[in-house]
Amino acid sequence: MKVVIRCGGSGTRLWPLSRERRPKQFQPLLGQRSLFVMKLADVRPLLRSWNDLYVSTVRQYVPFVRQLAPRVKADHIIAEPIRRNTGPAIALETAVIAAHQRAGSDPVIASLTVDDVFKDSGRLRQVVRRAARFVETVDPSAVVTIGAPVSRPDSGVSYLVLGRVLERTPTVTVGVVTRWIEKPSGPRLSRLVHQPKVAVHTGQYVWRASTVLHTIQAHDRALAGRLSKIQAAIGTRRYATVLARAFRQTRAASVEELVTRRAQRVVGIVAEMGWSDTGKWFLIQELRRQSPRANVIDGTAITLETEDSLVRLPTGKVGVMIGLKGMVVVDTGDALLVCSKDRSEVVKRAVERIRQLGWNRVR
Repeated sequence: MKVVIRCGGSGTRLWPLSRERRPKQFQPLLGQRSLFVMKLADVRPLLRSWNDLYVSTVRQYVPFVRQLAPRVKADHIIAEPIRRNTGPAIALETAVIAAHQRAGSDPVIASLTVDDVFKDSGRLRQVVRRAARFVETVDPSAVVTIGAPVSRPDSGVSYLVLGRVLERTPTVTVGVVTRWIEKPSGPRLSRLVHQPKVAVHTGQYVWRASTVLHTIQAHDRALAGRLSKIQAAIGTRRYATVLARAFRQTRAASVEELVTRRAQRVVGIVAEMGWSDTGKWFLIQELRRQSPRANVIDGTAITLETEDSLVRLPTGKVGVMIGLKGMVVVDTGDALLVCSKDRSEVVKRAVERIRQLGWNRVR
């Protein structure tokens, strides 16, 4: 099995700490280690050797990957020249991995996100291995995705709905995915999360390389043609030029749009693994707090009559927080964020406004 860590996002919802020039996955958000280094530790037991590991990112983040993961082979760092969302990124990683194999080989690939945290990493590895066995022994053409039980309504995540259950144990449910629901809200979300066969879509996939490439060939001939040209250029001086031209010609699309919804069979494996997204400040606070109403403080601060808040200050600055309830305060020296925890998802809109204003220094 080949394992891919996908780490090309910019993490705008965690501004001002996460910036275009140094995004959240390369920063120590949850302790002393970055999310990327934490994911390396999570997946290492899945590898027979470092030759089984690939990293999918964008060109400007390659230096971070090389610094933090020096044992990853240079040609196993797959760098998009420009972002085109998860669909083209996964298409590229699959094409490169397939090109690296000997003729006739069709590797199983586990494509995993860097910014989803699994507190029980051992259980995550068990589920990934189970998914690989399904593809190897039950249905080689299946797309297998990993889901987590719904713990609360969250309009910021997507959900999958299981139909026929193929296997059920006290800890794991395996079933055919019949529907994908993208970031629902309002009454629809409230109804959805109480349905028995609904799970959170965590964004982790296991499949054979041929499943991805054949699905693209059947539904997007133009992209399939570009991937073939990229494969032919691997290892040559033309590679960077061919890759850049191909991505300029490719529209942005999610992997669900490009592959998953078009696949002949999608199977979900749902298990409790202590999953959490890390895409919003309130989630960082919840992952790090020691008790339900506790504060999370990074830096030197005095807190009076303050609870359930996250405060992050730069070295050399002293902060005093009085009367805060469920707030986020992040000061990076050149930028300051103050918002309520339950509105931290709006940070992405603020970053877009910063872009429109041309304040590139703090992007």
